[in-house]
Amino acid sequence: MGQQPTRTPAREPATPSTDLVTLNVGGSLYTTTVATMIRYPDSMLFSMYFGLIPTERDSNGHYSHGPIFRHILNFLRRSSLCLPNDFKEWDLLSAEAEFFQIKELIDEVKLLRKQRLVEGIKQDTNA
Repeated sequence: MGQQPTRTPAREPATPSTDLVTLNVGGSLYTTTVATMIRYPDSMLFSMYFGLIPTERDSNGHYSHGPIFRHILNFLRRSSLCLPNDFKEWDLLSAEAEFFQIKELIDEVKLLRKQRLVEGIKQDTNA
């Protein structure tokens, strides 16, 4: 008798690190992994993904502010806040961090905003 052929799955089993989810945020589409979306268990994104809270949408059926969400998603991916030097939308980013209840991001926004303010003051006095 011969050996039975081995079966190979058609694709890798889905896991949070490989399973993709697409989000419509303010009309902008973002695709990320489930692992990124649920990185912070105390966040609204975690609760929304697992259906622990109802999702909130604006009058157009969108979640939150689309363009600013890219900074939030980058933070979720890297656990650090990387913003352009000329970033000016601090109040909006802070409000979005509060909306999504990401404490680590809220703290990082406050810290980086303060650092940029101090750097701006130093540059003004050296000019």
